[in-house]
Amino acid sequence: MKKAIKQWLMPLILIFIIPHIINIGACYMMNDKQIKDIPMAVYMGDQTALTRQIVQSFEDTETFRIVKYADSADEVEASMAVGESVYGLVIPEDFTKDLKKYKSPTILTLIDGTQLSSAAFTRIQGTEILLTTKIGGMINVFQAKFDLATEDALHTAAPISITTRLLGNPTRNYINFLLPGMMASLIQIGLAMSTASIVTVGEHRGLDFEKCYFKQMLLYAMAGTLSILLMVLVQTTFFEVPFRGNILGLILLTFAFCNAVVALSMFLSTIIKNKVFATQVVAVFFIPSSIIGGYTWPLVAMPLPIQKLATIMPFTYYGDFLRSWLLEGNYTQYNHSLVTFVLMIAIGAVTSLMMNRLLSSKVVKEAIVLEN
Repeated sequence: MKKAIKQWLMPLILIFIIPHIINIGACYMMNDKQIKDIPMAVYMGDQTALTRQIVQSFEDTETFRIVKYADSADEVEASMAVGESVYGLVIPEDFTKDLKKYKSPTILTLIDGTQLSSAAFTRIQGTEILLTTKIGGMINVFQAKFDLATEDALHTAAPISITTRLLGNPTRNYINFLLPGMMASLIQIGLAMSTASIVTVGEHRGLDFEKCYFKQMLLYAMAGTLSILLMVLVQTTFFEVPFRGNILGLILLTFAFCNAVVALSMFLSTIIKNKVFATQVVAVFFIPSSIIGGYTWPLVAMPLPIQKLATIMPFTYYGDFLRSWLLEGNYTQYNHSLVTFVLMIAIGAVTSLMMNRLLSSKVVKEAIVLEN
């Protein structure tokens, strides 16, 4: 009994306890779903009703929070340099006057590029506000200059209507985009490290090794699958992550993914005699997979050698699947990923068993030599 508890204590911690504590904590931290109250600095070189309306448009959103009204454009940059703000708005002098004279005055927006998570979001939100403001300003000018009706002024100011629909994640929810795959990657690392430490060639030989291999492979794959499904359940039940795919498809590919992780981990543990070193090697191989696998940065944008390395990592074929399965309900590469996992399982299992037979035979020969 004590031996069984000792054997499963570390896997329980690595596969279930730590990932799920982090999952709940991360979901709670991102529970606002969007970035809000982004600190913003403003310089109003032109103090008119129109420019005050522009600034008020930013103030009225949940996205921005004006923390500083600067006395110059340089002061806006200085505010961002010291971290007081991450978004800046600079309205030049004579802005309204130049607009009425059709001189196309320029509003400058400054974005802190060192914080990419907020930079992309503020750029989209800021552009939407300014485009709306731009059209509104042009309507006012056309109405005053040419005595046009509001509808005619609108058609003149915006002759082309553009409508954008954001599919899959229309609210730009960071939990939906980031956490399902990142948490699955974390569970994968715990699963791989636990697996690498359970079987080494020094402990099991021949048929004993083979029986132990398949038994442990099945048990650990089931544990990893259960942990990922539990993670998805928590996210979809308590943090409003959508689930648009079918549960059977998720279970099948998740089980295949976990088997592939276990097979590759056990292969490494087979060729490395020391458990601690085997666990370290497995960690080095699997930890970067969430980045190299194309989940957080597109695989096609990576150098060719990195793309080739990604092809041997199971997470490459699972991370995008999980996000698409939850947010869109389908995944065009489903069959390809399933076949790839089956090949990884076969290669990992066959090479592990062959390596065990080879090393076992070598040990037997050495024993015979010693006896003689």
